[in-house]
Amino acid sequence: MAPGPYPELTVSSGNQSVTQSGAVSVAGQTTIVAGTGTITLTNSGNDFGGQIVAAGSAIALTDANALLVGVLNGDLGVVSLSAGGMISQIGIVEAGTLNLNGGDDVILSNTANRIGLLNSATITGDFTLANSLALNIYSLTADNVSLHVASGVTVGATHSITADQVTMNTGLLTVNGQVDGAVNILDGASLGGTGTVGNTTIASGGTLAPGNSIGTLHVDGDLVFAAGSSFDVEVDPLSSASDLVAVTGNVTINGGTVAHIGGAGDFLRTTRIILTTGGELTGAFAEVESIYAFLTPRLIYDYDADMVALELGRNDIDFVSSAATRNQTATAQAIDSIGIFAANPLYDAIALLPDDDALIQASFDALSGEIGATLQGALIENSRFIRDAMGQRLRTSPTGPSDDYVPLMGYAPSTEPMLPSPEPAGPTVWAYGFSSSGTAGGDGNAAARDHDIGGLLVGTDGLLGDWRVGLLAGYSRSGFEVEDRSSSGSSDSYHLGLYGGTAWGALALRTGLAYTLADLSTQRLVAIPWLDDSLSAAYGAQTLQAFGELAYAIETDGARLEPFVNLAHVNLTTDGYTEEGGPAALTVAGSSTGITFATLGARAELAFELGSIDATLLGMLGWRHAFGDLTPTVTQAFAAGDAFTIAGAPIASDSVVIEAGLDLALNDTATVALSYLGQISSETENHGAKATLAVSF
Repeated sequence: MAPGPYPELTVSSGNQSVTQSGAVSVAGQTTIVAGTGTITLTNSGNDFGGQIVAAGSAIALTDANALLVGVLNGDLGVVSLSAGGMISQIGIVEAGTLNLNGGDDVILSNTANRIGLLNSATITGDFTLANSLALNIYSLTADNVSLHVASGVTVGATHSITADQVTMNTGLLTVNGQVDGAVNILDGASLGGTGTVGNTTIASGGTLAPGNSIGTLHVDGDLVFAAGSSFDVEVDPLSSASDLVAVTGNVTINGGTVAHIGGAGDFLRTTRIILTTGGELTGAFAEVESIYAFLTPRLIYDYDADMVALELGRNDIDFVSSAATRNQTATAQAIDSIGIFAANPLYDAIALLPDDDALIQASFDALSGEIGATLQGALIENSRFIRDAMGQRLRTSPTGPSDDYVPLMGYAPSTEPMLPSPEPAGPTVWAYGFSSSGTAGGDGNAAARDHDIGGLLVGTDGLLGDWRVGLLAGYSRSGFEVEDRSSSGSSDSYHLGLYGGTAWGALALRTGLAYTLADLSTQRLVAIPWLDDSLSAAYGAQTLQAFGELAYAIETDGARLEPFVNLAHVNLTTDGYTEEGGPAALTVAGSSTGITFATLGARAELAFELGSIDATLLGMLGWRHAFGDLTPTVTQAFAAGDAFTIAGAPIASDSVVIEAGLDLALNDTATVALSYLGQISSETENHGAKATLAVSF
């Protein structure tokens, strides 16, 4: 601005404008008069301690904080708008005044930031505030205020609005301080907070939601609920506290008004006062709604004491009505059997769930303890590694009279007749390491399971007449996870086995018996509304299995094809146990499960020389069919209520089994074997590796 005691800038033509890109400082009696033109300020930091008079024109501010009406050189800033005047993108008014005298024609339009009224700043006149992202009011003095702020208006705890009437057209008016004047909440708008307002009317479509969460809103005057308005009440689940509206005057509740019960909490055994009046209470809410599936709300009117109370009770809808699967149904029935009068936190947690089938079903799944059943299937599947170790040892070792045995590794390209290789007379000591991981798919009831296993077996065997017999021992560790149930587990397993085999010419018989002792641990997280438990358990299990195999060898030069049929039976016994960690803990009964596996397939071997080492490529392809209790189950109970049975991820009824590997004869007495193992079905997939070292004496 030009220097001088009383500089003046006038823009009077309708289509002209003045643009100021730098900061503008206006002090003293300086007046900027805008006619029908526009003053555009593009930088922040414009300080006004004088006057801006915009009559039927506009002040356009392009930066977020471009207008600071405050104190400059001791002078208070004043901005006056009237008759269609507009300020777009206003910034901060501090210790200054906005004179708004154009009624609804005066608009403060802030589309990119917020309007803040600080310290002793005031707005005078009738005005409309529209299209603002947010409005934080510190002190506002006006005649009639009409607010159109979708994102809401907040009056701070130590701040106020002074007006004859404040009308909220859209958004939430949060009053934590004070509104001196009447408040009208129109269709689509809401009133909340913990401050004080004057005479208040909640129009049809408007909402009264006291508190910022749980809190009391004070009405210093009368309160009127129009037909079609809403009263949202929230309660504290850990106490008897709830939202409350405390009215000093009369309360009129017109027919058709809905009291909508929002939030969540322990309503079951508590009556809460939600509305009080120092004057007269008249009318009643036409209906009361709840967001809950299993609770029915009831309002209690005490016209003598001039108050309204809220009570929710259990309705006649069974928990199982929201269940969709076998496990959800069983869990729901068990929890419902506890009953409302037991004051059981598990029962209450389900009773307080909102009317949301997906959430209710997920809660039942979380509480079901499904991993206990699913883990059984994993243990049964893992038993195959012990059978495979015994079977492999018998396949790669001579059986029957030693002078009839010709191991495949004795073959090599040669024109000389094949001669039997002598079998060492002493015992053979061997070690077998294995590792595998995989997934068992869910079935629409139980969730999918991820698992892994690694272990080491050692054994010794020798010839006993026409039989080769041996012993093995070992250790393995397994991990399990059911991600969709926030559950996991592990197993430390100890193995003992006895095996033997013989042959009658090309026909071989192989058999074995093994016992496994497992130490199991499980962890699961139950995280549902109003219940958050971290549960764990430790218990034992035993596996006893036996297998038998018939195979017929078809020999060619340097190769062997061996069709086979294998039959195995696995019996798993698990101990009973009780989880620790909270009211969702389960006591699980011991159980016994038996599965039979039949595998039909063929093995192929091809001998060749790898440098100076005799080597054999081997492969196997088979079809495995399972019989028996393919869906493992457990029977269990919470601390209260009926016992119930849960099913885990099923064992695949039909699978393809695959093996591919390489055997290396290091010398006459030592052999190393490396193999890939696979088992694939429509529901499961397992991939692993094994390594074997055998040394004969």
